[in-house]
Amino acid sequence: MRAVPRWSKPLAALGVIGPVAFTAAWVRQTLVQDGYAVRREHISGLAAPDAQDPQVMAGGFLALGLSSLGFARAVEQHLGGPHRSGVAPMLLRVAGSSVVVAGLFRRDMMLLDPPGRDPNYRQSWRNDVHDIASGVAFVCGIAIPIALAARARRDPELASLVLPAMVESGVTGVALGVLGSNVLESWSGILQRAAVTVPLAGMAALAVGMLRASSRSTPLTPGANPPM
Repeated sequence: MRAVPRWSKPLAALGVIGPVAFTAAWVRQTLVQDGYAVRREHISGLAAPDAQDPQVMAGGFLALGLSSLGFARAVEQHLGGPHRSGVAPMLLRVAGSSVVVAGLFRRDMMLLDPPGRDPNYRQSWRNDVHDIASGVAFVCGIAIPIALAARARRDPELASLVLPAMVESGVTGVALGVLGSNVLESWSGILQRAAVTVPLAGMAALAVGMLRASSRSTPLTPGANPPM
């Protein structure tokens, strides 16, 4: 197992901290929010101005996004550095940045279709930015496992990642496809949560694997040479 610098372990831990913080935020807000039906409403609504304690969900977005940016550096190191790691770390950075943007530019309203809304309602530009950022993050949720699988095929130490990564990407893609088709519109909240949770579970599992591998390897201190 390749040696790792000491600083990579805290960054690898962010791969667990971010998903846990985001998931805990939406679960907590779902439980306390009045008039919110988890089966058909999306997570983003819990950060809207008319939601209860919207700062909790907004904080979940920021925690996940910033954690993803740090985790990307650990993944890059684990995969052999900038010139050997492939595009997965870059996609993680794009995803993390998109999630931060989605947390800063929030939806206008908690509910997707609130009763009594003006039929001429046009969502704000901030809501548009949120939707675009969320879409980018979802695309990255499909692309990152594929990029990891492509990189893993070239490294015997990482071969075990290939099948789980492809399954993860496939499940996320199916969930998003059904969500976008509106075939199960009344279940859109569940489909969205599946499309969010599967990639986050994969991220956390990768982080745990990296931490275990790091604990078995020889840490590098600044200026030290890796063992031969």
